[in-house]
Amino acid sequence: MFYKFLSLSNINNLNDDIIEKVDLLNSQNINKKSKKISPFDMCPDIVISYPKQLTNSQSVLKDMPEEIWNLFVEYAEEYYPNIAIGVIITICSGIRRGGCVNLRVKDVKLHKQNHMLYLNIKDNQYELFGDRDINLNNSQVKKPRQKQPVLPLHSRIVEIFETHKKYLRKIYNSRYIKNKALFVNAYGLPMSGDSFSNYFNNLKHDFIKFLENEGLPALAQQMKEYRWGTHIGRHIFTNTIVKKGYANGSGNKPIPKLVALLRGDSSEESSMVYIDEYTLSEAVSKNINDISNIAMGYNKNEND
Repeated sequence: MFYKFLSLSNINNLNDDIIEKVDLLNSQNINKKSKKISPFDMCPDIVISYPKQLTNSQSVLKDMPEEIWNLFVEYAEEYYPNIAIGVIITICSGIRRGGCVNLRVKDVKLHKQNHMLYLNIKDNQYELFGDRDINLNNSQVKKPRQKQPVLPLHSRIVEIFETHKKYLRKIYNSRYIKNKALFVNAYGLPMSGDSFSNYFNNLKHDFIKFLENEGLPALAQQMKEYRWGTHIGRHIFTNTIVKKGYANGSGNKPIPKLVALLRGDSSEESSMVYIDEYTLSEAVSKNINDISNIAMGYNKNEND
C-alpha cells in the first residue's frame, strides 16, 4: 500500500501492473487486511534474499543441568509434595503429563533391587475423571504402554515414591490405596492434566523466586527468559540418557531406536528432535550395563 500511495501522490511512477496486483489481492481478501507484496515481484531478474524469521521454538528450554533439576526436585519435595514424584517420573522416564495423571498407585511397580520403577501407562480417564464435568484435553494418554522404565537418574527415586504413598494414605485416610489415583488435587480428587500443569507452574514460579533469594539472580533470570512447563521433564530425560551414554553406540552417538524405546516413542524421528546439539557434542562414552534389559521391562528373575 505504501508504494501505491507514492504513485497516487505523484511521488513515484509505479508500474500499473503492480497497482492492479495490489487491487486484485485486496479485493479477494475476506479478512479486510491489506496484502503485502514486494515491488520486485514484477522483476524476474532480481532475487531477494530475506533473513530467516525467528520462531518461538528458540525460546523453549530444552535441557537443564543436573545440579539444577536435582535442586528443583528437592524444592518440589519440600513445598509441592503432591507432585514431587511426578516431577521425578517425567525427568527419569520422559513420560508426558497425560501419562502421569492417568496413573493409579497399582500402575507403578517398585523394584528396590535396581532402584527403579516401572509404569503401566493406559487411559484411565473414565475411571478417574468420568464423574466430573472438566476439560480432559490435557489428560489424555498419547501412547499406552506396559513396563515403561523409570531410570535411576535420581538417587532417591525409591525413597520419594515411598514417601508419596504415605502422603496418599493420609489424603485417602486408608491403608488400601492400590486402586487410587497416584496424583490428587487439593480436594483429594484425581488430578487432571490442567491441574497438574497449574501446580507445576506454581512450583516453577516459586523455584525461580527461591533462586533469586539464594543469591542466584543470573540463573533465575535465565529460567525466566525461556519457556518451559511439564514437558521439560521429557527434554531433560532425552538429553540425560545421551549425556550419560545410556543410549549411545559407537562414536558416542545416540542410537535412535534405543532412545525411542526408552522414551516410549512410536518413531525414532520424534525422539531425536529433543536432543540438544550441545548434548550431542558432549555425550560421554560410558554405557549403562544391561540397558536393553531395563528398556524391555521386567527381568524374569526379579521379584516385586
